Amino acid sequence: RSIYCPGANSALSDNELEEAFISYPDALLIQGDLFGETMTESIYLANSKSIPVMLDPSQINFDEFDPQSLGDIEIFSPNADEAYQLSGIYPDSVESCLKACIKIINKIKCHYIVIKLHQKGCFIFDGVYSEIVPAFETEIVDKSGAGAVFDAALLHMYLQSSDIINGAVYANMCASICISHQGAFHSIPKYSDIEDFIANHKLNF
Repeated sequence: RSIYCPGANSALSDNELEEAFISYPDALLIQGDLFGETMTESIYLANSKSIPVMLDPSQINFDEFDPQSLGDIEIFSPNADEAYQLSGIYPDSVESCLKACIKIINKIKCHYIVIKLHQKGCFIFDGVYSEIVPAFETEIVDKSGAGAVFDAALLHMYLQSSDIINGAVYANMCASICISHQGAFHSIPKYSDIEDFIANHKLNF
């Protein structure tokens, strides 16, 4: 069950945003439901403190929002539908993913684009280099929370290793564990779950 409180994010004040940065975070992860001035101000604060930003644009309507108003993004992580909305190209092949990314990177200042392709894995582009990181085969029980788990795992491992490919492999791994369990909160992988996954798949990770 998911519970939504419409308008909650718009109640955040500038003081609360500034207070959130007192902990000196290693990075800032934002999803698109933190919209409008709150989102752009959060990114501005992170940029001013040289804190890397990862943005998942879920729920942003780019027909009503100017992507140029965003600041510097380290990792921009749309799904296929969101990439299509921004680029006009549906990313369903290596060629179309690349074309979509080239259009997106001309609209949004970002270091990496990571397009989530569901069961296909994800496509990574850094302005020059591109690669598809395939998903792991797993039984799909419940997709709830998989996108959020992917984002958090990607950012975590990227910060740990400074390697976006390494981060994507880890994110695909965690998302596979997530969708193989029922529910959202209870399907978030524990460290022991990840260890077991690596051992069962005989991964050199």
